[in-house]
Amino acid sequence: MKKVFFIFALLAVALTACPQKADQTFEVPVTFKQGFYFGDGTFMSTVPTGTGGAVYWDNILAKPTLFPPQTHSHANLYKPIEWTPTWDEVRLKPVEIELKDALSELEYMQHPKKTTAEINALVMPVGSEGSEIWDKTLGVMKLWNGVTWKTIITNQ
Repeated sequence: MKKVFFIFALLAVALTACPQKADQTFEVPVTFKQGFYFGDGTFMSTVPTGTGGAVYWDNILAKPTLFPPQTHSHANLYKPIEWTPTWDEVRLKPVEIELKDALSELEYMQHPKKTTAEINALVMPVGSEGSEIWDKTLGVMKLWNGVTWKTIITNQ
């Protein structure tokens, strides 16, 4: 019986206890005309109404005196989201070199790898020749001579 009484006592204390404080209220008047004026004399400015969001230098309180603003425009600083630069507008682009020169600078060139069925299903462009591909099924290199795939015998 003592346990039941003790549990009910704890439940009653828990239900009557209120850890939340009462809502804080202002003890002084607060007005909202082009800013927040608090009764203690503090002020927080906002954009003046009816200005379309513009804030003029003369209306700014506590502004610096060493660096007054100069007339300028941000109009050309930002591009629309759909803007695509021309090649001349791209900055920090790599130096352009001829493909044959770039290929000669490679330490090795990786050849594409396909199965015999995948190679036979390829549709090669008319007049093209010299394409190489590794046949994974047969373990050989194949060369397109413009008409058919020729097998290159390797040491594998």
